[in-house]
Amino acid sequence: MRFRRVLAACALALATVSCSLEVAPTGSSSINVFIDVSDAQLTVGQETITLTVTARNVGNKIITLTGPANCLLFVEVRDTQGLLVWDSTGSCQGGSVTEELAIGAERVQSVTWNGTNQTGAPLAPGNYTVRAVARVTGGAYVSPSATIALD
Repeated sequence: MRFRRVLAACALALATVSCSLEVAPTGSSSINVFIDVSDAQLTVGQETITLTVTARNVGNKIITLTGPANCLLFVEVRDTQGLLVWDSTGSCQGGSVTEELAIGAERVQSVTWNGTNQTGAPLAPGNYTVRAVARVTGGAYVSPSATIALD
């Protein structure tokens, strides 16, 4: 029943390119991860888009986020074959930290992307998927993918 409610919520949220499902590490509480895309189309070399990640603790336990200080939440971009072409961890700085996410609390982080790969080269025109990841002790939670068209 819970799965059907989440799917219904995701279907409704897809109209705004924001949604959440959990891929939970064993024995952990529940966290929802959302990605919001400022624009579903990007002209490479001429503009950027903002990708906003939200992680919300919807469980009944405190959740511990862990990783580089400015990359507890990050974004992955994949091509049509599912290969990782860019992620926001390239800008991670600082040592590893932990941050507690209280019950009902959320953490939000935004990054910009200009349609290039990890080395800064422009990606070919086409559709790419983006998803958000929240690092937690013992694993990660991943949002559903949203599609961005590059031209």
